[in-house]
Amino acid sequence: MINKGVTYLLYGLAITAMVALMGFANYRHNSKTVSGVEIKVLDYDSIKFINEEVVSKMVALTYDSLTYRISNSINVSLLENEVERLSSVEKADVFIDIEGRLAVNVIQRKPIGRIITSKYNCYIDERGEKMPLSQLFTLNVPLIDGKVNDENLYEIFSLLDYIRNNSVLKEQIVSIKVDKYNEYEFRTRKGNQVIEFGKATDIERKFDKLLIYYRKTVSDFGWERYKKINLEYANQVVCTKR
Repeated sequence: MINKGVTYLLYGLAITAMVALMGFANYRHNSKTVSGVEIKVLDYDSIKFINEEVVSKMVALTYDSLTYRISNSINVSLLENEVERLSSVEKADVFIDIEGRLAVNVIQRKPIGRIITSKYNCYIDERGEKMPLSQLFTLNVPLIDGKVNDENLYEIFSLLDYIRNNSVLKEQIVSIKVDKYNEYEFRTRKGNQVIEFGKATDIERKFDKLLIYYRKTVSDFGWERYKKINLEYANQVVCTKR
């Protein structure tokens, strides 16, 4: 019978051998030459603000030649940071794959609204940050106009964020207008109605009233009966006939 000391020694040798093999495999992987570059825009089917060509140019600006370069001579963190400098990029993941290619996977920023005023012509993304337009692609999102300023951008984002997370509101609301009193009104897709929302307060309560109106009133009278829907008053929806 093998005593415990010999057993522990064998375990130790096996672990040492395993670590050595892993280290050798890692060394071989890192000392390989780069066999090529593979760029993927992972969400390109739904958003097309950038493409593989744009990302490739940014990579080339950082490393003018990558093919046949030793893998461990490439600073993947630097490449990630450079690709993320592109205004439409949310996240970049750069690594050497098992076939020795430099892989660059990119996720784009996602707009939830577009501001069009004399001061702004940009998107607001899902984090509430301003995002430049793209020459390659235009996304169909609610339009925002009127008295937009740096002080009410967060209010506008809060409204847009609530709208995009509700399938009915997302389908129905096509534009947001803010006036000089910082009060909001929406335009709808069906019925071409004006929704008078008032201040960006009690957002959930006001939208809940609108959704109840859609469930009850629209089913009885259709989309065309009223031209205005006012959500400002507590516990009621005030409608104006055409």
